[in-house]
Amino acid sequence: MKILRPALIILATLALAAHFSRIDMPTLAVLSLLVPFLLLSRREFPNRIVQLYLWLGALEWIRTLSVYAIEREAVEQPWLRLVIILGTMVLLTGIAAWLAGRRAAELRDTHSTEDSDE
Repeated sequence: MKILRPALIILATLALAAHFSRIDMPTLAVLSLLVPFLLLSRREFPNRIVQLYLWLGALEWIRTLSVYAIEREAVEQPWLRLVIILGTMVLLTGIAAWLAGRRAAELRDTHSTEDSDE
């Protein structure tokens, strides 16, 4: 789990970076590439920022899914594969956000026990 958690979070942020790059939003693409560096912190707050960013990323995937599916349906193009792919991205990003939240909670618990030991 020590390797899987950061790997999944990094994969989700890389996918968001590619998405933002594709829709010509370079600032958000760069931000997506920088967010994983917050995982290097041993404090709860930066990890909560990662979690929030990933939840917002999941919402962006949902927005993208709905916009593209409506567009494809309007011009009578197949849309099922698009829904499966983007739905998988929603799930991946949501799981990564949940894992980031678990890490933040573990860090909070670690710091609270260290404080009570003093």
